[in-house]
Parts: sequence; structure tokens; C-alpha cells
Amino acid sequence: MLVGDINKIPIRKTWMGNEMDILTDLYYADLFNSDGSFCSWDSNNNGLFGEYAHNGFYDLVDLYPDVYIGRIPCSYKFDVKNVVNKIITYEKTTYTSDWFKNLILCGGDTFPGYGVFEGEVVSDCIAENMPEFNHIRLWTSTNTFNHNTINNAINNGAGFLAYSGHGYEVGFGTSPPNENQRIEYFNRYLFDLSNKNKLPVIFFDACSTATLDYTLGKFLGVDLIKIPFPTFAWNLVRMIGGAIATIGATRVAYTNVDENGPHAGAGYLVLQFFKSYNEGITVGEMFVSAKNDYLNNIFKDPFTVEEFILIGDPSLKVGGYHEL
Repeated sequence: MLVGDINKIPIRKTWMGNEMDILTDLYYADLFNSDGSFCSWDSNNNGLFGEYAHNGFYDLVDLYPDVYIGRIPCSYKFDVKNVVNKIITYEKTTYTSDWFKNLILCGGDTFPGYGVFEGEVVSDCIAENMPEFNHIRLWTSTNTFNHNTINNAINNGAGFLAYSGHGYEVGFGTSPPNENQRIEYFNRYLFDLSNKNKLPVIFFDACSTATLDYTLGKFLGVDLIKIPFPTFAWNLVRMIGGAIATIGATRVAYTNVDENGPHAGAGYLVLQFFKSYNEGITVGEMFVSAKNDYLNNIFKDPFTVEEFILIGDPSLKVGGYHEL
């Protein structure tokens, strides 16, 4: 577990294509190549790490995590204290709690006009693979997706929340069927959460919710202000209540979804994350299982596998400890 914001514990910047940089903590987890040799992430020794089609250069990185990794990107001591207390309380009190068996599924028509409601398709796929949970579908097609219904569902308690749609550094949003206008949820709505110790694990199948280099200057539109500004996925973990762990993207994500389900990108990764759940597993094990499945069955996609990071304790026992 990395404890500190990226100014205290740096995050690795890797290079995709000619202009794009990706922030990833996978650098701390993928330590070895498949033959057991050390993976430097800079096999051509040019000082640019994780190059993939970057001005014609490629670094040899197998992308498979060798250890479980997560980060608490705190800037202040009180954030550390609050998150540690949340983790201890969660692991001691969650087991056998009725609320843990609730699964909140949020989504809509991510790309209006393309024939399917992508977020709702992904939600259904997740529900099919978690039949033992109570499925709470908050969808734009049923007019149940808005900040009030989302907060009410979280306040009632849930073991998991899966969101599939568009994301931003300060929230998320998706569209009603075949409409370009989005229904959105922003940081300010977090003040209405009162779920206290009923804390979900949240996966954002979306862009940018875990942009750890987001600053106050970017929020205000003043580039000179470099003070870290908590990104949305981190805000949920650092607050009292909110979430016990979140998974989100540090940059713009992509997905590939049709009527048969997700086939690549963020939509496929989130589905594999929830498919990996079984009682007694840790959130780090779920996340690594999802990435391994992606690499084994889709393709060596550094963009998706690197940009999605875990905010929280990778050793968190999902659902709590029975013996405690």
C-alpha cells in the first residue's frame, strides 16, 4: 500500500502513442519479466518509461502484476487517520451485515445513437455473474439514475457499486436513451452521503475519476496553481462514509460494448473484476485477477491495464473478517 499523494510517492508516467502520457501505479507491481528477470520499464534505456508506439519506440513490459498494489493518495495526516480507521472498522464489522449483499448498478446510454445502452448492458452482465447479491439498478432508461437515488442507495448500504458511463475528475455522468444531454453526479453531492460504516467497493468504468495529478489550478482554470486537488475517486475514500475502496482511471478510458456485452477496454475490465469475487477474497486479488484475465483473453493493452488504479488498501478483506 502506497501512502501519500504523487508529490510524496511519485506515480510513474508512461508513454503511449506520440503525445499521450499515462499515470500508473502498475509500475510498482510489475517488477519482473516472464523469465524472472527484473523489469525496468525502460528496456531501451532512453529515460522514457513504458513506451508503447511512442515515436516508434516500445519498451518490454509484460504488464502482469507481481504484487498487489493500492494507494492512499493522502496529502494530510488526518486523511491517513480517517482511512485507516475506516479500514479497521470495515474489516471488523462488515461480515454478516445484511447491507453488504446489496449491489448498486449505475448506467445509461453512454454513447447515444449507437444502438445499445452500453452502461446498462455492462450492469446486466455484472448482475448475471453475482446472483447472490440484491441488484439495485439505477438506470437512465428507467428514470432511476440521479444524485438523489444514488445517494439513497449508498446510504442504505451496499457491498459494491458498479458505475459504467462517462467520468470526470470531479464526478461522472451518462445519458438517457438516445439523448446527448447527460445526467451528472458531482463532488458536491457527496455532502449528502450518510452511510457512515456501510461502505461499498466502487469500480468506475469511466474516464478520469482517479486523475491523481489533478490540481486546484486545473479545477479553477489557473495553470500556475499546482496545489493537489482531490480527484473524485479519492474523495469517496478520504471522506467519512463514502467508499472503502475505489478503482478508477487516471486518464481518458475507452470501451467496446455491444448487445452481447463488453469485449475490450474499461467495460471488460470492470466485468472481470466482479466475476472474480468470492467470499474471503481481498480487493487487491480481485483487481489483479481482472487484469490477468484481460491480458490473457483480450490482448496486451497497456492503455487500459495501466491507467486503472486501486485507491485503498489492496489487502482489504472484502466483506470483512469472519474471525473478528
